Amino acid sequence: MPIIDNDLLSVQEARILAEQAREAQALLRALPASLTDAAVAAVLDLVRSEAKALAEQTVLETDYGNIEDKYIKLRFLCERMPQVLNGKNYRGILRPAYGGEIGEVGIARGPLVVILPSTNPVVTAAHILTVALKSGNVSIFVPPKRARNTLSAFFDKVSACLEKLGLPSNTVGFLHTVAAAGIRTLCEHPATGLIVNSCAPAAMPSVRASGKPFIYGSMGNNPVFVEKTANLPQAALDIISSRSFDHGLLPGAEQSIVVDIAVESAFAQAFAAAGAYFMNPDEAQALANVAFDNEGRYKSEFVGKNAVELARRAGFQVPDNKKVLVAKEPYVSQQSLYRKEKWAPILAWYPEADWEEACEKCIELLLDEDGGHSMVIYSRDEAVIEQFALRKPVGRLLINTPAAFGAIGMTTDLYPSFTLGSGNPKSGWSPDNLNPENLIYLRKLARPVRRIDAALAAYCGSVENICPISDKQVEDTAAGGVEDPLLDSFNAFLEVLSHQTY
Repeated sequence: MPIIDNDLLSVQEARILAEQAREAQALLRALPASLTDAAVAAVLDLVRSEAKALAEQTVLETDYGNIEDKYIKLRFLCERMPQVLNGKNYRGILRPAYGGEIGEVGIARGPLVVILPSTNPVVTAAHILTVALKSGNVSIFVPPKRARNTLSAFFDKVSACLEKLGLPSNTVGFLHTVAAAGIRTLCEHPATGLIVNSCAPAAMPSVRASGKPFIYGSMGNNPVFVEKTANLPQAALDIISSRSFDHGLLPGAEQSIVVDIAVESAFAQAFAAAGAYFMNPDEAQALANVAFDNEGRYKSEFVGKNAVELARRAGFQVPDNKKVLVAKEPYVSQQSLYRKEKWAPILAWYPEADWEEACEKCIELLLDEDGGHSMVIYSRDEAVIEQFALRKPVGRLLINTPAAFGAIGMTTDLYPSFTLGSGNPKSGWSPDNLNPENLIYLRKLARPVRRIDAALAAYCGSVENICPISDKQVEDTAAGGVEDPLLDSFNAFLEVLSHQTY
């Protein structure tokens, strides 16, 4: 029986992919932007034509989420991305340096290493691929084990499509043999310019250890504050629709509710009517016992399950029309598992006396797991909204809109994305919704706007003051008694400047 070492195979494949990507990046840099624009359009056309099949295959292979909502995400991507990409350029001369203006050149950071999630694998891959191509980047994609077959088939079609257009054959790479050693090799390889990790926390040690710049998009431990002036029925409907979408798998979705105690009873009633089920203490404990492991991590077998199924697995029943399970918590306890990220339609519930105490509670929740991702406030008091905007350590503050839909740019004009950066520097250098600007660096161009002699005189008072010498030195030098190489050199320098023309 042959012995197969997957670690060694993964490392070997990773090295080959990285070298191929380096060569492809050099070739891609020389191609016109019109060709990569055509590639973006072709990828989106491919996703659009196969969206239903991709949604079905993803749910079948991962057992996460539901087909209808995954299809909606793919359709959103295909319709929204052309609106934000068409007519934009991120490669080459972006702004010429004329008339004293500072010019800019867009330079791709690639090759990119892209680590994909199991929760939103295809839509995340398609999104990152489009922004990478638009910005002129070659990419190597690392699939999660639960979606490897679906993604492998998808990228086979993508590669054939891109080669048909005339792009380099290794513009898109795919790591078929996935192992920790292979991921580490890709991250550390000299060819790698930037790492994008989208909701794959297990890979973060390799990402951080590589020393390479990285962007980490997580689910986010995102609180929502319902302030006493909020439109309570609308807030209830928004939160339920957002938290239950794709069984709680959208990045940026609500993780906990902080509610002003003045409206707690009224909001709880509206929330229950919208589809929330408030667990009693025994039910909440039963769910925590089965859904979290001994280290406090949410178990993979409970990811992306609906509220009815979660309750059934925990040993209690809820009505079929309930979409979100709610655990009431008196405070943020280190012993409570509900304060953590939950990859399913589950929410913690915290009442607070007023907006100031709610503000502190939200900060506590955000910082509990190196947060700083997103949060939502429902309020009609602009002064309170302003204070939250100033004080919250988040990458995005959403106002009166569903967290998940607002964060990905569906109900807001945030950049459409399924990789959401964090406001915490530990989670990468960009808090943005991933977009082409994150995948380039800007080379500055500058032309002269003033003569050197005039500039030196302006900063030194006069040209004579640039290299001051004593009267004795002047007399000695004039008499030929002292040689001053520095003064001679400076006089020669001024002579050159006097003949400059622009």
